[in-house]
Amino acid sequence: MAMQRLKSSRLTKIKVAAIIMTALFVITVCPARAEDQSSVLEQGPRLAVVLVIENLNTADFLAEQGLLRQELLPRGSFGIMTTRSSGSFLPEKQLMTISAGLLSIAGTEAGLIYESSEMVEGIPAGAVFTVRTGEEAPAHGAVALEIVRIHNRVSDSDTSGVPGMLGGILRTNGIRTAAIGNSDSLGKVRRIGAILAMDQTGRLDLTAIGSEILMADLSFPGGKRLNSALALQKLQEFRKQNARLMIVMEYGDGERLAGELPYMSALAAAKHKSDFMRDVSLFAAEIMENLDLS
Repeated sequence: MAMQRLKSSRLTKIKVAAIIMTALFVITVCPARAEDQSSVLEQGPRLAVVLVIENLNTADFLAEQGLLRQELLPRGSFGIMTTRSSGSFLPEKQLMTISAGLLSIAGTEAGLIYESSEMVEGIPAGAVFTVRTGEEAPAHGAVALEIVRIHNRVSDSDTSGVPGMLGGILRTNGIRTAAIGNSDSLGKVRRIGAILAMDQTGRLDLTAIGSEILMADLSFPGGKRLNSALALQKLQEFRKQNARLMIVMEYGDGERLAGELPYMSALAAAKHKSDFMRDVSLFAAEIMENLDLS
């Protein structure tokens, strides 16, 4: 059924760029036609959707025989990008470098991004953010509670990239930013996809990154996974509200699965990795199907 939907004529108008960054896989969808060379920052409806998937390495991707390779990438392009970062590998560093546009650095605190209404030790995250930064929190968005530490870490390093530069440039040019999904696990808050969408002050305009975006599933390692149907619903809601928008979607099930693999037998691990490849392929296909880019 999904394969048939992908053959819709709408997909002929979609450009796809696929990038593998060490353990991160990103699909970027842009509504501009191939003959349209105008800048995304010019006036008029513009949409970019970035899908961030962790723990999908090059070997797994090339071995995948489902929707991801056979149906999506032949309509666009595929490349490998090395995003150099300082010190040991950490996904937050790679995403912060993209966010900054120059070599940057980050620690795990970079993923501590909360919806403004989420409670943090009994206090709304938006209120905590305002106390720490003096900035007003977005009513329907999210805030990076450690944004001061994030900037201080860069200032104390040999890197020069300014965290949030991408989001800041987009906002200055009238393009709002949004984030959907997380890679939270038991007792751990982690929203690294939102790093790409925040501005220099640590704010995002629209988000669905809280615990509500997950669903209980006892058959999945860790017992929780992305609620794909709700994520797609939020994608449509955000698009209807904004004609000029960049949406980052974090498919965090890869990170949740990776955290459980050390406790699995080889047989169980192989099964869950295969299921993960199938599910992420279907999710990417559903995103493409739900984007009316005509």
